[in-house]
This record gives sequence, structure tokens and C-alpha cells, in this order.
Amino acid sequence: MENKNQAKALSEQQIIECTYSGAYDNFGCLGGRYQQTWRYAKGNAILDKKYYPYTEKQGLCKDTRNIQKSKENSFRLENFKKIESNNSVALRTALQDGPVAATIRAGSRVFRDYANGILESKSCTSAFPDHEYDHGVLVIGY
Repeated sequence: MENKNQAKALSEQQIIECTYSGAYDNFGCLGGRYQQTWRYAKGNAILDKKYYPYTEKQGLCKDTRNIQKSKENSFRLENFKKIESNNSVALRTALQDGPVAATIRAGSRVFRDYANGILESKSCTSAFPDHEYDHGVLVIGY
């Protein structure tokens, strides 16, 4: 990414449609795995959402090769790496390079009632192994 400080509004519709099943085996509008999205983004530029807008329904992946040629119209992921779970030092270190994708357990009542600030609750920890991670978030600071 040429300018780490410049945010782009990327196309969630492209991710929904182009990572559904096949080589990426995501679930379209039913959800997916961010790791599969990273694999897709490493091999395919993700368009600015104005070129591949959100439609609130799942369709077929559109051919975007002509639009992807311009760096202003798209974003290509150069690299990604996995960091150790439940390791605050690894998280802080990774955040020095840029944002970090994370999964959390968002099904608890304390999370549903969350409004702002730092959320601290034992119902969000790995002490509850019967609750699967069910929500992807982007960590931008620590």
C-alpha cells in the first residue's frame, strides 16, 4: 500500500460475490472467513466501492480486470501474516505495521449492549470454549 494513512472505501460486494465457494469457499451473504478474503485480495485487486457498489444481495462475480489496472480505483494486498492468538505483545507489534483483522465472540449479551469505550468482560474470553468466534473486526490501535 503506497500511502498507509489514506483510507479507501473498498467493495464489500466484490468480496461477497468473488470469494463465494470455488477456490475461496466463503459463504457470500451468509458470512465468510477473513483468511479466505486475504487470499483473494493477494491475487486480485479489491475495487473502490464506487466501481463495485454494494447491492444488498448476492450475485455473480463481475469481471473487474479492466478497472483494476488503475491504482486509484483499487487496492492490492501485498502481504499478510498470522499472529499468535491471545498475545497482546504480538498484537501491539503487528499494529505498528498497520491494522489487524481479528475474530471475537460477539454473541454474549454484554457485547450486544456495548456502546463505546473499552469492553472488559469474562464472557468475551476463551474461558467459554463452547462459544465459537462469530464476528470479524479490524483492530486499528491498542
